[in-house]
Amino acid sequence: MDRKNLYVVVLAVSILCTLMAPLAVSGSPGIPNPDHIYYASIGNIESVDPHWAYDTASFEFLQHIYEPLCAFEGNHTDRYVAKLADWWPGYGENPGNTITPSPPHPDAPDYVVETWYFRIRTGVKWHDSKYGTVTPEDVEYSFERGMLQDHSWGPMWMLYEPLTGRDTSYEWDTDEDGNLSKTEYIALATMIDKAIESNETHVWFNLYQPYAPFQQILSQGWSFIMCRQWCEEHGLWNKTLVETYGWDSDEAYKEFLRCWDPPEPGPLMEQPDAPGPVVPGPVAMGTGPYKLVAINPDPHTGFWTVEKFDDYWDGWPAKYATRATMKVVEEWATRKAMFFSVDPGLQVDLTDVPRANCPELHEGGDKDAPTLKGFMLHKLVSPVLAAAFFCFDVDEASP
Repeated sequence: MDRKNLYVVVLAVSILCTLMAPLAVSGSPGIPNPDHIYYASIGNIESVDPHWAYDTASFEFLQHIYEPLCAFEGNHTDRYVAKLADWWPGYGENPGNTITPSPPHPDAPDYVVETWYFRIRTGVKWHDSKYGTVTPEDVEYSFERGMLQDHSWGPMWMLYEPLTGRDTSYEWDTDEDGNLSKTEYIALATMIDKAIESNETHVWFNLYQPYAPFQQILSQGWSFIMCRQWCEEHGLWNKTLVETYGWDSDEAYKEFLRCWDPPEPGPLMEQPDAPGPVVPGPVAMGTGPYKLVAINPDPHTGFWTVEKFDDYWDGWPAKYATRATMKVVEEWATRKAMFFSVDPGLQVDLTDVPRANCPELHEGGDKDAPTLKGFMLHKLVSPVLAAAFFCFDVDEASP
């Protein structure tokens, strides 16, 4: 076997997902599918909506489609590179391009302690040319829409905390009836409206409290930028309606209730009751290096395929994969057979290997011996914090 396969040891999953660089492979005679990476995984995505998703499998997909304002530099969590923002205070000056918070914006509410500015990169094309290029309004809309959606057990608490001092939209439910009245909604919407602002060139965040981790939050999947027009056409929160009638109107309140805390599987998966064009199934459209071409969200037999976006703003390296496909293959025996196969219709280049089966990929079945010829091992190294809390009184007589 003259190709190098890569197996991934499934050790632990961290919620910390970073934007990955474009996939790169090199082809040689005898390598099946040299420009198409195949990955056999143990599970499928939960959502194609970056403001809904809170699982690693979804972000493994979404990071190829969407992009944030800034991203982690390599494996560093304290150094940043520019993405859809090409400048912020401190960029090119501070170590790691960390941001320098600015004094509160002149129009910010009294409770704002500092403002973070980002200049939005110009000329960044959306995957669908119908929607042109990214604008500051797209960025503002993305954050407002995510915070107003705020589905239960989702990631939006990471935006609520620095921008409002609270953890969830439900904290505006002052009468604790499990819903937001119009008055409660107006208080929430007013604060969100003031938290993220934009003009023709910049977006800025008005922070309720100093929050150093905020740049890390802005570098991850829940802060991916979506196209406002595309979102509205696909049944997501309609800001145009809000702008037409006002944030405090009955129309805006009804629109909020329609989009707030939606049930599983979340927006953009299937929306037969959404206004406008019916979404036939999972859909996604961003600015990333790859665009979605096919997807099946079945948790047991599903897959997704992404394809090179020729007009990607950041260009392409000399070697890259034109396509990448993830397949859900739950049984290790089947994944192993696909991993060893040289049949172009069966082979996979990467696979998840349970810890107990690792010796099968090493010479002599010894996990400490070299890997089998032609194979590489990549151990997932994730920042994990394990803690034990002694919260219960245990009967000494209990077994």
